Amino acid sequence: MSFRCGDVFHVVDTLHNGTVGAWQVYRIGRNNQEVQKGTIPNKARAEELATAQFNATKKEMSGNDGKHNFFRRRRSTHRRSKSLGKEHWDEVVLSDSISKFPAYERVVLTQPGFVRPLIVLGAVADLARDRLLSDSPDKF
Repeated sequence: MSFRCGDVFHVVDTLHNGTVGAWQVYRIGRNNQEVQKGTIPNKARAEELATAQFNATKKEMSGNDGKHNFFRRRRSTHRRSKSLGKEHWDEVVLSDSISKFPAYERVVLTQPGFVRPLIVLGAVADLARDRLLSDSPDKF
C-alpha cells in the first residue's frame, strides 16, 4: 500500500501472514472511518528502507564528480576503522536512541475537555451565526 507523510493507519495485525516485517492496516479517512485495507512495512523495516534510500540518493549525488571522487573513494577504502571501546559498548546497546529516520509516530484520538471556539467569517457569516443561535442557543 502506498502512503505519504501525514496518513493515519489503524494497525490490526503486526505479524501479517505470520511473518515479521509487515503490518496489516486500515487507512483512516477524514471522518475517522476505515477507508482502505492493506499492508505496510513495520517500523524497523521502514527505517531500513529509508536509510537505504537515503544512502542511494547520497551516493548518486556524490558520484557525479568523476575522476576526483574515484581517487577519494579509493583512498578511503584503505583506511582502518576504529572499533568501539568496551567502555562505550553498553551505552550504545542499552540506550534508547532515536533513529535517524523515524518511520512512524504513534497517535491517539482524544476529545478536548473544553468547548472549542468557533469563528465564522465570509459572506454567509451572518446567516451561519443566526442558524447556530437558533439551533443551539445554549451553546452559542
